[in-house]
Amino acid sequence: MADPLIMLRMYNIDKKKIRINDNDILFGDLSWPKTFESNYFAYDSGKNGSTRRYYTLECLLFLLNNATLRHSEYVQQAKAKNVPYIRRPDRKPLLAYLSGESPSCDNIDYDSTLQNLDF
Repeated sequence: MADPLIMLRMYNIDKKKIRINDNDILFGDLSWPKTFESNYFAYDSGKNGSTRRYYTLECLLFLLNNATLRHSEYVQQAKAKNVPYIRRPDRKPLLAYLSGESPSCDNIDYDSTLQNLDF
């Protein structure tokens, strides 16, 4: 099964069209719910015994589609559209990873079990 974070990265690097419908994000013939939690965890989550908080596919795509906005404007737009937003410390490394400038990122949890995968 394909990893949606990797699919998002590949489609972004290759400048392929990512489609969005009411509930899903589509990469060609593959799709995931907008609310699907990626394996990219939020800065400072999971520390001091707290649970790791993972970004949804919808909020990752929203960041990509609004990457040129200042962070404060991006957050306002996300809130206005009721989309979870990426925290400021995650923004630069996440965009570097999704654009192919960086081969990996410290906040990718390679050991996590991705939710909702159908085999």
